[in-house]
Amino acid sequence: MTVESNVAFGLKQEGVKGSDLTDRVSNALQLVQMAKFAKRKP
Repeated sequence: MTVESNVAFGLKQEGVKGSDLTDRVSNALQLVQMAKFAKRKP
């Protein structure tokens, strides 16, 4: 899984889907200054 997939995992379990999921993952990665690592495997 990528960093982005790991962040999205919990949101998917809560039923978040579509563009809301993408936006929330992106915002979370930007908040912790890890957006540049989104496609990298941990």
